[in-house]
Amino acid sequence: MPQLKNNLVYGLLISVSISCYSQNFDYSANLTPVTKSGYTKIKLDPKFLAVCQSDLSDVRILNKQKKEVPYLIRRNTHNHKYQQTSAAFNIVSKKSIKNSYTEIKFENPELKEISEIVLTIANSNISKTYSIEGSNNQSQWYAISQGSIDDINHATALSTNKEIRLPKTKYAYYNIRLNDSQSAPINITRIFSKKYNEEWNTNRSAINGCKVKWNLKGNDNLIEVSSDFPFQLNELLFVTSQTNFFQRDIRIFTTEKRKQKSYEINLYQGHISHKELLLSGLEINATHFFIQVYNHNNQPLQLTNLIFYQHPTYLIAELETSQEYSINAGQKWLSPPIYDLTYLSEQISDSIPSIDMPDFEIQTKQIANPTLQFYEKKWFLWSVLALGSILIIYISSQIIHKLNTNK
Repeated sequence: MPQLKNNLVYGLLISVSISCYSQNFDYSANLTPVTKSGYTKIKLDPKFLAVCQSDLSDVRILNKQKKEVPYLIRRNTHNHKYQQTSAAFNIVSKKSIKNSYTEIKFENPELKEISEIVLTIANSNISKTYSIEGSNNQSQWYAISQGSIDDINHATALSTNKEIRLPKTKYAYYNIRLNDSQSAPINITRIFSKKYNEEWNTNRSAINGCKVKWNLKGNDNLIEVSSDFPFQLNELLFVTSQTNFFQRDIRIFTTEKRKQKSYEINLYQGHISHKELLLSGLEINATHFFIQVYNHNNQPLQLTNLIFYQHPTYLIAELETSQEYSINAGQKWLSPPIYDLTYLSEQISDSIPSIDMPDFEIQTKQIANPTLQFYEKKWFLWSVLALGSILIIYISSQIIHKLNTNK
C-alpha cells in the first residue's frame, strides 16, 4: 500500500506540473497603473474582446507575482432609439442673373459647426456646378467648396434631396452660387442639415478599421464588410442622404465554403426606415460579411456611410496603486473563473473609477519573445505532455495491477 500511495502522489504531481506548464496566455497587456486603490472598471479594447472567448472564460487578471486577481464582468447594453432628423436653415436672399448664375444666401445664427448641407431640389435632368462661400458679416466672403450636382431626379417624388459634404466650418452666413451659363436655374426649395441623436455616445464603442465596398446586386444594395481582425458587432448605424419616407428589408449574411461550394449563412434579418436607421441587438462575430438591402421596385437606397458599434465591456477588480497588473487571454480550454466577488456585484456602483486598456498591438508570446528558451518552444511542451501522458498511463496500469493482486 505505501507503494500505491507513492504512485498516486507521483501521478498527481505530474498532472499538476503539466497543467501549470501550459499556463501560457497567447495575449497579454499591462494595465495602466491606478491612481487610487479600490474597485476599478477596466474598459476592454474591441480588438482584445475579439480574441477572447465570447463568455470571457479565458480572461485572467494577474498581478506582478502572477497571482489571479478576482474580477466581475459588466456589459453596457442599454439601448435608446436613434433617429435622423433635420434642421432647416433660414434663406436670407435668393437672386438669379439670367444666363449667368443663381446665388442663395442662408444664415447659421447659432454658429453651429457645419460639415454637410442638403438641398431639396425640384426634379430636373440637368447638372449644375456650384461654389460655396462663408462669411461672418456678409461683406468678406471665404471660399469653402466647389463641385457639381448631378442626377437631380427622384423616381417617384416631385423633388429630390442632394447632400453636399463640406470641410467643417462655423460661419454665420453661407452663400451658394450655381452656374446658369449653360441652362436655366434649378428650383431649390429648402436647405437643411441632418441632425442625429447623440445619446448613444456613452453607451457604445465605435469599431474602427473596417473596410467597406459598395456594390449593387440587381436593384439591391450589396455591401461587403471586411476587417483584418475579428470583431463583435452589436449595433449597426446606416447613414443616408435620403430623408423622404422609406422602409427597406435587410439581411446580413456571411459565406462558407464546403466541399468547394460556397454557401450563404444568415446572421440577421430585419428592416430599416427613414425614422429608424439603427440595428441593435446584434451578436455578430466575424471578419467578413455582407449586408443586402432589398429595394424591390424602388430606387437603390442612397447610403453614404456605415458605423459599426460594440457594447462596452468592463472588468471590475480591486486594484492597488502599489501593484502592477496585466490582463491576459488566449487559453481556450479554461473554464470561467468562480470568484467570491460575484456575490458583491449589486453592491458595486457604476460610478467607480475607470481605466481603458492601453493602446497596444495584441501580441502572442512568440511575437513578444522571438528568441525563446528551449523549454518555451512548442516541441518541448508537446514532448512534456506526451511524456506525462505515458507516465500517467504506466502508473495507472501499475495501480490497477496492484489492486488486482491484492484481491
